[in-house]
Amino acid sequence: HEMDWRANRFAGAAIVSELHIDFETFSRVELSDKGLDNYASDPSTGVHCMAYAFDEGTVDLWVPGMMSPDALEHVESGGTVIAHNAAFELAIWNKVCVPKYGWPELKVEQMRCTMAMSYAMALPGSLENASAALGVARPHDHPRSCGGF
Repeated sequence: HEMDWRANRFAGAAIVSELHIDFETFSRVELSDKGLDNYASDPSTGVHCMAYAFDEGTVDLWVPGMMSPDALEHVESGGTVIAHNAAFELAIWNKVCVPKYGWPELKVEQMRCTMAMSYAMALPGSLENASAALGVARPHDHPRSCGGF
């Protein structure tokens, strides 16, 4: 059984300004057919893993069954969370992780969407194509990513 996430707090932690997250999920529901809300709300929808990093730090990987990530205190305190297609990450956080793992609610006001930022700069919306247009490595090429699901 997963430990209460509050037990993962530690004194003297550096103040963090931004948390980057990326969920990999599964479901019997087809996202493209049923839409995000139906996908995220379906009882069969679950999380394979969540890759996350604070600011420009090392990418960590959380999988169900592990102690909850230290990212939860950041969210509970109202910290900024960055994601590509932030609506998806927000829905999975609130409709899957809050009820299943007891995580704190993530508010829309806390979210920043790199897909929206890409569109605002006339870049492609997909993470793979935006990365290619900018000449940077694809995010799922990172050795600690959970993009293999």
